[in-house]
Amino acid sequence: EIMEFKEKLREYKLTLVELSEASPKHRDARDSAVKTARILYHDKHLSEYVYRKKKLPIKELVKKVDVSKKTLERNRKFILAIFIVLSGDYIYLKDYLKGVGQ
Repeated sequence: EIMEFKEKLREYKLTLVELSEASPKHRDARDSAVKTARILYHDKHLSEYVYRKKKLPIKELVKKVDVSKKTLERNRKFILAIFIVLSGDYIYLKDYLKGVGQ
């Protein structure tokens, strides 16, 4: 599972090292980023953009979430990684997200 995840991260020009550095340190910030990733994943238009461009649709996303553009940009890598987990078949990683950002 982790090897598949690393491959998928590479498609988005991300690495596990970058992710560990980019992860929000505070729980509320992490919850907010996970919640943003969930909104992104469940919005057909926005998720198609991510699949196609391999990046966040910041301008459109800022209209749908209660987070500033600056915060979205700061947490971009983490949000993308959570989006990848939500959209993939990562049983153990999804298990880790249960109850986070609800």
